[in-house]
Amino acid sequence: AVSAGNGRLTVDLSGLGPQMPGPSNAGRNGGAVAAARIAAKYLLTPEEPVNQGDFDRLEVVAPDGTFLTASADAPIGGSGNTIPTVVDTILRAMGEALPERARAAHHGTYGVHTLFGRQPGNGELYAHLDTATGGWGASAEEDGAFPLRSNAHGDVPDIPVEMQEALYPFRLVRKTLRADSGAGGSVERMWKGACDLRPGDRLRIVSGGGGGYGPPEEREPDRVLQDVVQGYVSREQARAVYRVAIAGDLSVDEAATRALRDQRDR
Repeated sequence: AVSAGNGRLTVDLSGLGPQMPGPSNAGRNGGAVAAARIAAKYLLTPEEPVNQGDFDRLEVVAPDGTFLTASADAPIGGSGNTIPTVVDTILRAMGEALPERARAAHHGTYGVHTLFGRQPGNGELYAHLDTATGGWGASAEEDGAFPLRSNAHGDVPDIPVEMQEALYPFRLVRKTLRADSGAGGSVERMWKGACDLRPGDRLRIVSGGGGGYGPPEEREPDRVLQDVVQGYVSREQARAVYRVAIAGDLSVDEAATRALRDQRDR
């Protein structure tokens, strides 16, 4: 719950579940307080450098023993996959009071993946850990940002391809947009060490898109066309989800688009 009054903003996390036996917990300062501060910063003063004044009027209410106020002996190694989604949840609550400033949720996770083994030649052990970028949510005024890391990452950039390939025994073939990345929903569980890679194997790591703002069929046809041209959306999804028909010459088929949208309105 998020409330405002007497010149203060209160984020009440009393309803959080208890800390977990697995590593998705966080301590109070790095969990409950950090999530509330990140959300407040995004919504209230996103253009200003971070300073204590951003948070002097922010109060965080959170009892001990939840997954964001875990005890000192709790496992917290996976907290990075928890906090970004909590930030989005707080922003959603704030957005009910300030819808003109709110944004839809982003891809919501660090997307951590680890490659480990032995270096060819000298046999030395190596471990490579990285995180995936993904889509960010739209607002009433604009589309979401280009693919970035999670909202708890700050301005962490990608690790240069050249550095990765110089230090580890793999090659990065490409990084590209994945069309229709918001249209999935399937779940595949993979455990540590479950995927044994051999020379010549290819590993494809994918991430999700950001959330939309408003009904997709109300998006302007010209902007849907640009989504198709830039690789965010396929022609098939443009027609099925946005109700926009794209002609073979990459133009909007206005008559067919009107028919699609009229059909839905009935």
